[in-house]
Amino acid sequence: MTLDDVQAAFRKVFKDSRIYGKHSFIIGKDPINRAMKKNIVQKFLEYENEVPLFGFSYNEFHEGLVITNMRIVWNYGDGHYSGDVDLEDIQRVEAGRSVLAKIMKIYDVTGKKYSDIYLTGMDEADKFVSQVNEFIAVLNGADDEDVSDWPTYDEDDTPKTSAPAKTQSKVANTADKNLEAYLEQLVNFCDKTFARAEFIFDGYIYHIGRDDKSNDKIKKAVAAYASLKNGEFPLVCCDVTAFGGAEDGFLMTNAGIHVHNPYEKTRYFPYESITSVELKGMFVKEVYINNFEIYSPAGFHNQEKENMANLFIYFRNTFLQK
Repeated sequence: MTLDDVQAAFRKVFKDSRIYGKHSFIIGKDPINRAMKKNIVQKFLEYENEVPLFGFSYNEFHEGLVITNMRIVWNYGDGHYSGDVDLEDIQRVEAGRSVLAKIMKIYDVTGKKYSDIYLTGMDEADKFVSQVNEFIAVLNGADDEDVSDWPTYDEDDTPKTSAPAKTQSKVANTADKNLEAYLEQLVNFCDKTFARAEFIFDGYIYHIGRDDKSNDKIKKAVAAYASLKNGEFPLVCCDVTAFGGAEDGFLMTNAGIHVHNPYEKTRYFPYESITSVELKGMFVKEVYINNFEIYSPAGFHNQEKENMANLFIYFRNTFLQK
């Protein structure tokens, strides 16, 4: 298929990137700066005649997703969470959710499933996945009447219908939509928080929706020491274990901070109960919540511990205002 054919199919489906938010771009139509162009070329393009069509990234394409005339390419800064698939090999894509994060799943013509692609921070992520499906269908020669939305899927790959059951009340449906919007708000909040310079940690601290590794860490922390109440959602965890099991550290939610120091009982600090967050120590500082020491990773220096303390304060202040 020629470049003109692919571009025509793309333009038929993708007409306006604004519905997906400020981190999405139709390449050649939406303005992007020089750094973004450079990163797209260096991190996402591989072939001589490869042309980018669509991009999604919240950090100028140091990481993100790019659709080209040849492939879908995703790059999350770690080879284990990066990959690509030729457009001609794609059989379908599906929307899904991993913990709280929106994801896209790609299946090739043999039924192989590729690693989940995170769409954290994208508005209307389900619609985007549907349009990718439509794009693939058009490339494969489908007529307009043949193109329909694929079903979205739960985290356990169980199909869910796009419309509520007839017996479901309007009130319940509204509640579901409100919960969905709230979960999306939480993921976007974490995404924006950890894009700030003072909250960029070199490992050890993981936020929801960042990638598979982060979500796995949070799941392990919840299973190991956090008893979540109704309406409480895990957002951030710190792993202080030597072997990465995440059974020791802290877990931050929308309601408070669960702490499990090595060989100690779990402590829980609801945000409304936190009266002090301090750094104590003459030369080597440690973080304290309400005069209780919060163990930090062995690799953290005083500046990182100060950032950790500020993170506690930022979350407390944010969720007490909601």
